[in-house]
Amino acid sequence: MPLWVALALLVCEPTLSTRPVQAQQIHIDIPVVLKDAKVVFNLDRLPFEGDEPAGLQFLKQMIHYFKRVSTKASVVAVFHGGSGYMLQP
Repeated sequence: MPLWVALALLVCEPTLSTRPVQAQQIHIDIPVVLKDAKVVFNLDRLPFEGDEPAGLQFLKQMIHYFKRVSTKASVVAVFHGGSGYMLQP
């Protein structure tokens, strides 16, 4: 093995063996309830969770949450691309 390769391995070894520092999780202690919410969903892909696209499931969860906390919400979902087939006349 050439000398320069051995030296490079000795210099790089500590950085190759160390583990990356894990990011700290953010924890919010104060719950926030919105009075009004304006939400736009861009539904252009079809990653499914069960029988429905994941975007629709998230949309349903958000609407359910807004109803539960009495938030006045205006929600628009834009279907295009691969998920445009869901708009049957």
